[in-house]
Amino acid sequence: MNYRPLGRTGFRASQLGIGDLADRNVPLAPCVATIHRAMDAGLNLIDTAPGYEDGYSEEIVGAALRGRRDGMFVIDKIDHLDQPVGPQVDASLQRLGLDHVDAFVFHGAPDFAALRFDELDACVKAGKVRFRGISSHNPVAVHQAILSGLCDVVMFPVGPYCDARYIEDCLPLARERSEEHTSELQSH
Repeated sequence: MNYRPLGRTGFRASQLGIGDLADRNVPLAPCVATIHRAMDAGLNLIDTAPGYEDGYSEEIVGAALRGRRDGMFVIDKIDHLDQPVGPQVDASLQRLGLDHVDAFVFHGAPDFAALRFDELDACVKAGKVRFRGISSHNPVAVHQAILSGLCDVVMFPVGPYCDARYIEDCLPLARERSEEHTSELQSH
């Protein structure tokens, strides 16, 4: 398995991650077993959201991590961008059965300016999350998020059918900012 630095977190994440596998037509046990197989293969990054099968994904992830949390980086999402952050974080943690996750990101953020980073910062200070960021399908929002310095993790699509700005602009900028952050940490 290949591993690489994950944003500004200091975590070395597997190049492949475990994403949404929730399907309410599939019982919990086979879903958990699927995650365990991925973990056994060396994947150490798992991504979930409350909107994936109305919380079932979070329940699966929580069950899969019981007794196996060490070495895993968990990213969860804030789905309702127009609603207070704290209650959403608390509800996700309850479904997961965890007291904290590694990162919460604003999910599917169409616009960077309206995001409630001050509320997410309160969750960081309360120990409910270590890192913050966004996931977006808008290259302009991704670019703004990277430049803002507010995000430790920025999730965006990369592939042959995605907007070329992700590869030509956002990815190089994210790498540059990540390298700058690493250099700053090493100099302190």
